[in-house]
Amino acid sequence: MNVMSWLGNRKIGTKLFIAFGSIIALTALLGIFATFQMGRVNQGAVTLGTVWMPGTNRLYAMDLQLSLLRRAELMYALSTTKEDQATYEKLMNVAIVDFEKEEAEYQKLVDTPEEKTLYDDFAKAFGIYLNDHKTFLDLSRQGKNAEALELLKGDAKKAYDQAEKSLLQGVDLNVKGAE
Repeated sequence: MNVMSWLGNRKIGTKLFIAFGSIIALTALLGIFATFQMGRVNQGAVTLGTVWMPGTNRLYAMDLQLSLLRRAELMYALSTTKEDQATYEKLMNVAIVDFEKEEAEYQKLVDTPEEKTLYDDFAKAFGIYLNDHKTFLDLSRQGKNAEALELLKGDAKKAYDQAEKSLLQGVDLNVKGAE
């Protein structure tokens, strides 16, 4: 006995019940599957919103403050009046304070070995850069402007470039993680 002859021998009410029952069962299974898949999508969105995007935003903010510090240093070096130098020194101090706030927030988000390695590389380069920054200010205050400018163009630039490179590698890592 095949299915078609079995079905053909049933009353119309039984046939309708089987047909609509099958549709309802398939719809229920589709609903369960869709709910499960939406849960996966939601989990991905939560991870993106709580881990990867905040990390990327913090790294960009740190890079911005680092750039503002560098720019203020260069403007300080080019300043010809004490008033201008005082203005740029204030900007440097603000950039450092704002940078430290962003860095503290970012440190809370570092949770993978790759991020930790990149952050450690950054911290080393930034430490060197801050030491060069202090030396630059000391030289400038002593009137050794040529030496101060050479420091900015030499060792300080190398440390700055390495620190920025590490920050941008961190951004790339976060962007890839978000994909």
